[in-house]
Amino acid sequence: MRFLRFSCTNLAVDFIIACRPGVSRAMVLFTSDDSSCFKVCTMTDVTDPNADSGEDHSHRPPLSHPGVMLATWFGAGYLPKAPGTWGSLGALPFAWVIMEHGGLNVLIGAIVVVTLIGVWASKVYMDKTGAHDPGAIVIDEVAGQWIVLCAAPLNPLAYLIGFILFRVFDVVKPWPISWADKRIGGAWGVMIDDILAGFAGLAVMYLLSLYGQAYVPLNG
Repeated sequence: MRFLRFSCTNLAVDFIIACRPGVSRAMVLFTSDDSSCFKVCTMTDVTDPNADSGEDHSHRPPLSHPGVMLATWFGAGYLPKAPGTWGSLGALPFAWVIMEHGGLNVLIGAIVVVTLIGVWASKVYMDKTGAHDPGAIVIDEVAGQWIVLCAAPLNPLAYLIGFILFRVFDVVKPWPISWADKRIGGAWGVMIDDILAGFAGLAVMYLLSLYGQAYVPLNG
């Protein structure tokens, strides 16, 4: 939840409203007493960045625990800013190596394994921090990103497009991704919305590979 403080000039108003996550700015208009003009309120963002997850960034568990190391994908989730993006980027070279040396079936098997490990690792991290779906957990992004790449040819352009597709679906969260994100809790809840975002990206990537070659030459 995001909290915005509004302070209005010429009006004795100073209050805080709650907005959906992702809201970064807002404006509120109040009519004056005679309703002939409007007063515009200024906004100050007073959101606690840890309010959604309850995570204390100053007391993150060390990577020495296997569950923490895997949940953060070898520390990618501890990098500054946008940990989900770092997690998705960290998934790309692993997927490339798996596809190059093992092929699609091995990547699918790896997705299943990482998803199951992700449920365990997410629970370990949440138990240690007391946080709900903390941003430092990015193994869910790894599983989702790998799903998209199942339909990607082994070339840098295709992987770039797959990365962008997954990030778009993971951030925008169209239905049913948004439903899963809000309704499913616990360690499975951490994983499932990114899994769904991965399948959404997979569908678009597959359609691009079939019908988009004239516009996006994924196969080189």
